Amino acid sequence: MEDQLNEIGSDGWQLCASVGDLLIFGRAATKTSRPTPSIGPERLDLLTPRQLDMVKLLSQGLGNRQIADAMGIKDQSVKNHVSQVLIRLGLENRTQLALLYFQATEGKP
Repeated sequence: MEDQLNEIGSDGWQLCASVGDLLIFGRAATKTSRPTPSIGPERLDLLTPRQLDMVKLLSQGLGNRQIADAMGIKDQSVKNHVSQVLIRLGLENRTQLALLYFQATEGKP
């Protein structure tokens, strides 16, 4: 199935709709934007089981408070864990992390 890319406004934001109901928002590449790191799904092996649980919840679209409630931790702990995972994997944002998780699991929960 081919991805569809639709521009949403002149500020460069785009909406990419792909398999099923998965919607990914992202900013169009410009000359000044940094390239997305090229890493494979095998990088998730660097994460602890608890970090993987958090990434799974994040990839389901849950916010920090919802993740915190589901994991029995504080909101700030979720923020800290997300930051640590992004650093460990060399990613810049939650969207890249969710996309990596979906690639690794082939979209399966």
